[in-house]
Order: sequence, then C-alpha cells, then structure tokens
Amino acid sequence: MTKRRLFGISLAAASILLVFFILTDLSSFLRGPAPDTPVWYWPYRWRGVGRAWLLGLTVLGYLLLSFWWLWLKTDSKWVVAGALSGLVALAVVFQVSVVHIDRGDASAELIDRALANNSSGYFSTALSIDDMGAALRDYPALMARFESDHARTHPPGLIVLNWLTLRGFERSDAISGWLADWIRPNRCADYWLYDQPDAVPAALGVWTWLPVLAAALCVVPAYLLAQRLTVGTAKLATVFVAAIPALLIFAPAPDQLFALLVLLSVLLLHEGLRRKSVWGFFLSGLLLSLNTFLSIGNAILIVPALLYALLEWHSSGQRWARHQTGWAVAFASGAAAVWLVYWVGYGVAPWAIVQSGMAQHVVLVNQFRSYTTWLGYNWIDLLVFAGLPVIVGFLIAAVHAVSRRRGRTMTANGRLALALLIFLVILSLSGTTRGETGRLWLFFMPLLAITAGNWFETLWRQPRPQLGLIALQLAFAVAIGLAWRPMVAQIVEAQAPVITAAATPQTSLGTTFDEQITLLGFDLPTSADPDSPLPVTLYWSAETQVDRPYTIFVHLADADTVGPPIAQDDGIAVNGTWPPTCWQDDAIVIDEHVIDVPPSITDGEYAIRVGLYDARDNTRLLLADGSDFVELGMVTIGR
Repeated sequence: MTKRRLFGISLAAASILLVFFILTDLSSFLRGPAPDTPVWYWPYRWRGVGRAWLLGLTVLGYLLLSFWWLWLKTDSKWVVAGALSGLVALAVVFQVSVVHIDRGDASAELIDRALANNSSGYFSTALSIDDMGAALRDYPALMARFESDHARTHPPGLIVLNWLTLRGFERSDAISGWLADWIRPNRCADYWLYDQPDAVPAALGVWTWLPVLAAALCVVPAYLLAQRLTVGTAKLATVFVAAIPALLIFAPAPDQLFALLVLLSVLLLHEGLRRKSVWGFFLSGLLLSLNTFLSIGNAILIVPALLYALLEWHSSGQRWARHQTGWAVAFASGAAAVWLVYWVGYGVAPWAIVQSGMAQHVVLVNQFRSYTTWLGYNWIDLLVFAGLPVIVGFLIAAVHAVSRRRGRTMTANGRLALALLIFLVILSLSGTTRGETGRLWLFFMPLLAITAGNWFETLWRQPRPQLGLIALQLAFAVAIGLAWRPMVAQIVEAQAPVITAAATPQTSLGTTFDEQITLLGFDLPTSADPDSPLPVTLYWSAETQVDRPYTIFVHLADADTVGPPIAQDDGIAVNGTWPPTCWQDDAIVIDEHVIDVPPSITDGEYAIRVGLYDARDNTRLLLADGSDFVELGMVTIGR
C-alpha cells in the first residue's frame, strides 16, 4: 500500500470517526468545555431525519455537480459560470435545509434569527435610533447601553447599514409593500411588526437573506483567488469553500458577510502584488477598513495579509524599493479610510470604539472564559466547524511550504498557508477575544479551504479521490446540522394550536367578514345564570392570507338595541396565541370565549353578537350586507 493511499484511508477514517462522535454525542468533548456556564458549549439536539429530505437532496446535488465539474476536461467560461452558479444555489439551499430540519418553517426561523437580540441585535438596535448622526457622535458612550450584546461590543458599521436600509425602503413604498407582505406572515403573531410601516419588515427581510446570499457568493472570489494561487484547476478548492460547515450552519449571521469581504480583500491584495498595482493595494485595504468597521475583530486579518505580502516579496528576490513603500502606504491608506472618515466627520477616535468594545467584551466573555480553555478549544472548534479535510490539507500545505526540497520555490498557495498558520498561532497565544471560534473565525475559514483544496489537488489529480474529499467535508456540515444547535433565536414565535375538540360546530353558519374570514359555526348554550360564565365556542377559517391581526369580540347584548354590550369578551383567537394572520387556508380554528354574566342582570333573553375589529384604529370588518357583526342567537338569562 502506497503512502498516499494510506494517508487517504487514515484521513477518511478519522473524519468518519469524528462525524460519528458528533452525531451520537458519545463524548461531549467536541462541543465545548463546560455545560451550564458562560463558557461556550454547543447544545446537542438530535433532530432525526424526518425533515432531512431537503438536506439529503442538496448533498446529492453537491456531489453530482462536483462529479460533473471535476470530470470535465474543458474549462470554458460557460462551464465555470455554470459550476459556480450551481454551487451558489446549492449553498443557499443547504443553509435553508438545515434550518428546515430545526424548524419546518425555515423562512420564519431565519427571520426570527435576524430580529432576535441574542443571535443578532443589529437590526433592532438600528430601529431604535432616530438621529444616526447624533448616535455616531456619541457612539462609545452608547455602546454600554445597547440591549444587544453584539451591538455593545461592535463598532457602528452594521447598525449604520441596517439603519440606511430602513431609510432607503422608506423612500420606496411599492418595493417596501411587496417585501412587507412576504415578511410579515413569517411572524404572524408579532403584533408589533404588523403595526410598523412597510419599510421595517422590508429591511428585516433584506438583512435576513443578505448574509445567506453572501455566504453562497463566497465561491466566486474563492475560485478567482484559488486559480491565482495554483497551477491546477482550483475546482476542489472552490467546492471546499462551498462546503465549509460554519459557512452553511451559522445563517443568517454577519460573519457570513465578513467572509465574502475577506476573500475579496485578499484577492485584491494578490492582484496588487502580481500586477504591481497601487490601486489593488488601496482597494484591498479599503475592503479591510469596511470589514473592521463592521467588526473590530476583523482587523486581525492585517497579520496574515502582511505576512503573505512579505513572503511574496521575499520569494521574488528583490530588494526593498520605493514602489514597495508606495504599496504599503496605499494599503495602509485604504485600511484607515473608513475610520478616518468617521473620525473627521463625527469626532470619534477609532481607539475610543476599540476601548469601549473591548471593555464590554471583557465583561460579557473574557472574564468567564479561561485562557487555558481558549488555548485548546480554539483549535478544536476550528477543526470541527472548518472540517477535518480542510484543516489537514491547510496544515500540510503550510508545513510543505517551510520544508520544501532544495531548489524548489515556495508556491503562492504555500505562502498563503504559511502566513495563515503563523497568524493562527499568534491569535491562539494572544487569547484576546475568547469566544465561539466556530462562528467568530468563520471570516478566514474560506482561505484555509482554498489552501487545503489546492494542496489536495496536487496530491490527487484524479476526480475520484477529490470527490471523496468533498463527501467527507460535507459530512461534517450534515452532522452538525442534524445533531447540534449552534444558532438559537430567543424570541417569541407563533405555535399552531392543537385541536383537541371536535372540529364540527353544533350550529353551522358560514358567514364571511370582509371577504377574508369566515365564521363556520358556533357552540352556544341556550341559557345561563347571572354571575356565571357563559362559554361561546367559535369555528373560524380564512379564505385568503389575512393582513391584520384582528381582534374578535363576543358581546352579550340587549336583543332590542344595538348600543353598548352588557358584557363582552374581546381578544385574539385561541387565548391570544393565534391571530387571523396565522390562519392557514382550509384550516379550522377553534376559538373559545367566556363571557362573565354580571350578577345584576335582569332576567330575560339576550343576543350573542360576534365580529372582528382592528385594534389599531377600532375599525370593524363588515359583512356582505354592510353590518359589522353577526348575531349568533338568543340566550335566556335567569335564576
């Protein structure tokens, strides 16, 4: 057995073993250091395979597309465009399919994650700001007051972008209305969202799906960068990026947007080095500046970027010259640009943001997480969420770059791998932000995948072993998607009621309000005593998607007048849990109400009247004949 074959078998066996441990949770070692503490600990939650059909089809699509691309001998622009488009689509569907396993309504879950403070918090923070100029001028002091932990520890970039999105939609009623009609039903019991102008749910929809799309689009700059780092086809490296577990699991998260910006920044840096272009260096630094304005932690990308540039310069055998100084100045100018604009325009020094953010981070994270714990679990978490094939390939590429044979020059791929390895060692030893690395270090994982894929392609040029590596990489993403729950939105969500009573009313009716909501029938006693409860059960259905969370009223009224009711019970259907905006076509909603009959009521016959109104302005829904209630019948009240 050759060494190459033995290595492949060993890698496959180790990957399968780790995937097995993730799926079965035989040991919690991989999930984090301590449960029920502030130290991170990924929850184990086996979802089973009941809703995994979409995930299974997506993985099959990955393998078929990879098989087709790897086996093709031609690399025309149409083939590449088709392969990249397919990978983008599959990456989007993979993210949705994992969420679908966690919760059947994937779109609603993604929106909840974008809105919830614990999983994001930038959108809700932006929504609370009326004067962004004043907020930017006072931002270091505001950080400690924000409700969201993420907003408290991050610079204003993401909040500004969310705020600008809101203001942009306020100027486009047609687009805002169209998006709002799609977003609101996903949070059908969120009365607050229904009372907001259309711009709010529209902007929420953008920031729900933008990170998902950004994660999928990473394959485009990844392919362009991988091509420039190797003499191979860069196909395996590109598919590796599309199959990074963290990139597919943490959706929607701003970290997915960071990953795309990092790839573009490094691609421009490489182009600047290759073409000796000042603009390439400046634009690379400018993207880095934007990335750091979104998250201070992204500034650590400067370390591998500078290391890679120095290794590239050293490999060229040239002495330091004036134009290299110009490159450095251009990169530094770009990297400082966004912060300088903020400093000059709003009078806030960059270090004031850094100091305030780090102070909050120490309070929220570092004081609870020991340096020793971080030092080990930084690498364990990176291995799991990047995937064992990626980490092994990246490490070997870095080691080979150092221990190259005499007379053989270090490849560009090797130089990038070595720069990343030095960076990771420095990062681990520093222990500055001891957070969940599976998410926090997502932004540079595509770079690891590129170096790994390019190295494996030089080891195995045949499609069959490359396809096996892709399958192993996907196995980590599937295992985490089935067995772990790294994303949890702590936010109220609507739960469909369980119908325990008979779905057939005692009295059928079939009266429709405003051509939207039909009262199918009701259960009503014929008599009741004073000072006693009078139960009324209503059977509803929705003809179309209802656009407002209407309140139902049930009135006990004098049969001869249409004045104020004697007693009533108003509320959202099913004890306030299931408003009409949640009702599905053809589904019967059983809605129980209880009217407290007053003790002083005069004996006699009274009418029971039912209707719906919008609590926002008390406007009632009308029947076809123009009336605003339906009379169910008479109830005799007497001792």
